[in-house]
Amino acid sequence: MLSFKYHGTYHLTEAMKQAFSGTAEEGKMPFGQSTMYLTFEVGSGKYKELENCTFVGNGRFIVEDGKISVESRWSVVVPSTASD
Repeated sequence: MLSFKYHGTYHLTEAMKQAFSGTAEEGKMPFGQSTMYLTFEVGSGKYKELENCTFVGNGRFIVEDGKISVESRWSVVVPSTASD
């Protein structure tokens, strides 16, 4: 089993409103209109370390052939090794 959840916020722009109403022009919206964090829940020991990581990311909507899809990019947050 591998499942993930993401939580975030979206800046509801006019282009996004048009996408959800079905009136948007085709194309990719810019990144930066949404930010989020991701958590994993896994059953296998092979991927168990994912549960101890923090991921952050952003996404955008893509409108093609009258359908909406989501493209996301994610980064893992690593602890600082700098001294105080």
